[in-house]
Amino acid sequence: MNKLLVLGLVLFATIIGAVGSLYLKFGSKKISFKIIEQLKNWELILGIFLFVISSAFYVPALKMANLSLVYPTTSLSYVWVTLLSKKFLKENINKYKWFGIALIILGVFLIAR
Repeated sequence: MNKLLVLGLVLFATIIGAVGSLYLKFGSKKISFKIIEQLKNWELILGIFLFVISSAFYVPALKMANLSLVYPTTSLSYVWVTLLSKKFLKENINKYKWFGIALIILGVFLIAR
């Protein structure tokens, strides 16, 4: 049960972190060196906020399980970012990326066992 809870926490953290990355990408279009302008960049702020929320779920998982289980599981964030990039940024996913996603999922499955 503890392993299942840890995997659930990490899975949720990686999804939230991937959405945070998407908003950082959106916010990066408005980057400037004017701090006042950055305080108005809600997409950038939301991306940072989502990374903080992601960490709030990741840290308890680290407390409950071995780092050798938790850390490799965070590679699922690559899967979520790729899928979100295809959906919202219209990025192309070629057969090599799909193969890489399959390997990541297989690797997480093997580590979790």
